[in-house]
Amino acid sequence: MGSPAFEQRRSAQRAQVRRAVLDATESLLLEAGEEQFSIRRLVERCGYTAPTIYHHFGDKKGLIDALLDRGELADYHLAHAARAELCRRLGRTADARAAYERALGLAGQAPEKRFLEQRLRELAI
Repeated sequence: MGSPAFEQRRSAQRAQVRRAVLDATESLLLEAGEEQFSIRRLVERCGYTAPTIYHHFGDKKGLIDALLDRGELADYHLAHAARAELCRRLGRTADARAAYERALGLAGQAPEKRFLEQRLRELAI
């Protein structure tokens, strides 16, 4: 085990990596949406390697979950919709439904609400 100073530096470095990756994730999602989001584009944006990103977050869903947990996008319907789309693709229907419902509750405009309602109906089939 390292000294307290070493552990403190290591903890600060981990936090810095997570913050940089999440900031880049947020900007990519807001710029291009979930459809255009990829780990490769994230690597180009944040400068950290794919293995580092996977080590800290596991996968794309883990990134979006961490972003939502951070709180800055918790009230942004597109962040929840992106999480729902990933869950749907992974076959995690219950998680997708919950995320779509959250996004629907936050969506303000009729076209967005219709899209989210359609996605919820598709999950029920």
